[in-house]
Amino acid sequence: MKEYHFNIEEAIKFGWQKTKKHFWLVFFVMIFSLFSSTVLEMVSRAFEQNGNFWGHFFFSFFAWVFNAIVNIGVIHIALMFLEEKSVKFKNFFDKSHLFLNYLIGTLFYFVIVIFGLVLLIVPGIIFAIRFQFYKFLIIDKELNPLEALTESWMMTKGQGWHLVRVFLAIIGLNLLGVLALGIGLFVTVPMTFFAYTLIYSKLAKINFADK
Repeated sequence: MKEYHFNIEEAIKFGWQKTKKHFWLVFFVMIFSLFSSTVLEMVSRAFEQNGNFWGHFFFSFFAWVFNAIVNIGVIHIALMFLEEKSVKFKNFFDKSHLFLNYLIGTLFYFVIVIFGLVLLIVPGIIFAIRFQFYKFLIIDKELNPLEALTESWMMTKGQGWHLVRVFLAIIGLNLLGVLALGIGLFVTVPMTFFAYTLIYSKLAKINFADK
């Protein structure tokens, strides 16, 4: 596998350009997601306060499922933007049929990372970094959970410190968004996510080109 040399500045610049170009659609998706999640959480809490266990359980579960579908839609749309495809809001749900694979992959990822953290902490951090692209691979390549985790491990070989730098840059930029009265997050969140998507795309192209 060829080595991909990260250019964080290039990725952030790309993210900024995509955010500017598609700001209103991205803004609408963020508002839709935030509003829907808030409403579901409020209803769930209302049932909990009234002692209605099953109502609380149902809406908590539904909120969790909804958030998973939102994450799938966000990744799919980001990949479409990356390929300069025309995007409409209905595309947000194009990959919803991958929900079960996404769920199983997330459970596997969580168990692997927790297991690593229990061992000596450092293995957990390594696992979190190396397996992190499983979500993209499930949605982009429609791999099953085990295939996605395996491919993520392969494509991040030798990229650990580079990915840590990317993570720190994303955290730093979003902290600036928080400092800007929180409103800045409507810019920094999509900007850093587009940058992250670009990095995934470059690693994936190199990885799959070797096969």
